[in-house]
Amino acid sequence: MPTKKLNLYQPLVDDDIQYTIEELSKNMKKIDDSYDEIVPNVLSNLVVGTLYQRGKKIWNQMTEVGGFVGWTNIRTGVYAPKWLASATYQVGEKVMPDKNNGHYYECVVSGTTTMIEPLFDTISNAVVFDIRGHTVWKPNNHYNLNDIIIPTNGDMTYYYRCITDGVSGSVEPVWKKVAGDTVRDGGAVFYVYKTVQWRESGTSCEFVPFGIVGQKVTKYTETIGDGTNSVIAVNHNLGVFDIVTNVRESTGLMKSIDVQTEIIDQNNIRVTFGSPPSLDQYRITVIG
Repeated sequence: MPTKKLNLYQPLVDDDIQYTIEELSKNMKKIDDSYDEIVPNVLSNLVVGTLYQRGKKIWNQMTEVGGFVGWTNIRTGVYAPKWLASATYQVGEKVMPDKNNGHYYECVVSGTTTMIEPLFDTISNAVVFDIRGHTVWKPNNHYNLNDIIIPTNGDMTYYYRCITDGVSGSVEPVWKKVAGDTVRDGGAVFYVYKTVQWRESGTSCEFVPFGIVGQKVTKYTETIGDGTNSVIAVNHNLGVFDIVTNVRESTGLMKSIDVQTEIIDQNNIRVTFGSPPSLDQYRITVIG
């Protein structure tokens, strides 16, 4: 017989021993998955590569008046830390963009990132070269410090960052393919880097703060969907940036769905659907 809340297995005296051990092991995992941690900082306690369920809550150990009660996950997905500029990554390491776009990315070719975050593709398994801001080499061109170039043949597996400004030569130099080497080109000198390549690898989780200690929590609810627009603006007028949103079906089973939410200001948000919802298809609730 299962328990009411967590549906845990309750062994009986005549149950098979092996079966009982296996079911008790499953019980331990269910209890561990449902446990709400109490931590001083949510990001330092999330485990890279771990799948977190939507609704997972982590409580703030350092609560104070005006501070947050904790953090809640608004999208089932994998945790990855934010992308870092001028950082070396190895194959298998994971990142997500500075502005969570609902996806995470895995390094498939090791190397060093540039100083500008790449435009991460949201198409499944798409691969992006981490060389945003580069240009193709030009003869007799003045290059400034930190300018990034690639050869005229379009090879992006290595990139070259200017470390001594100057005018390039009239003939394209032989570009080395050893990270850490330098290439002299007329009066300019370039440092050799191997290009990181990222592959879209799935859905990312997104933990957001909820609840303000010592402050009344308010909410706003409305029905949305007009059959035409997939991007819908919502004026909740709560006067706060720190909000939690939930979108569910307005009829039937009233299931909650995942949508991309953008905070415009303290009183407005924008929600994006994969396709235009039908007239009054969903109800949105904003808590702040």
